[in-house]
Amino acid sequence: MSEEKKLIIADPTALGLITYFIALICLSMMVGGFMGKPSFLIMSIVFIGAVGIGIAGIFDFLRGNTFGAVAFIGWGIFFGAFAQLNMGPTFKTAMFHAGPALAFLGWYFIFWAVFAFLTVVGSIVAKKWIMLTIALSFTTLMLIFAAIAHWLGVVGPDPQFMRIAAICGIIAALCAGYTAFAAFLNEIAGKTVLPA
Repeated sequence: MSEEKKLIIADPTALGLITYFIALICLSMMVGGFMGKPSFLIMSIVFIGAVGIGIAGIFDFLRGNTFGAVAFIGWGIFFGAFAQLNMGPTFKTAMFHAGPALAFLGWYFIFWAVFAFLTVVGSIVAKKWIMLTIALSFTTLMLIFAAIAHWLGVVGPDPQFMRIAAICGIIAALCAGYTAFAAFLNEIAGKTVLPA
């Protein structure tokens, strides 16, 4: 009788969190007005955010990790859908239209804030890293402030609230990036190198 080999899947957490960091910091810098709104940045959010985070979620799904699968696949969908909302037919940015689209984007962000809060609670229940919980909490705040900015905007989102949202997003991204390095180093060392 031949012995069956079981497929061993490595922990994709570091991959998911580092791509979350890169996509979120790009998004935050863009919506906060810290840089322009070039189409290549929108495309980077699609490929880094949607694809990178989504791959991590699929691997967590295969590993039987419900929290990781839901969080990573959900955030992959968020970044992909957000980028799609803001791309014109020629991949030029169509960012934050005035009129009814502003109110729609406000609701879009608030619905994703509910998802973000779900991941905060999930990280607490799953007893995940404190830095991850902080990252997800600031992501929730970022989405709430982005929603308010769109509801208050007339010709575009309110710039003050968008700047606050961007700062929350940058803090969230930095916490996620730190957690990615901690997860990566701790996994390969087999012990706690960086507390997270």
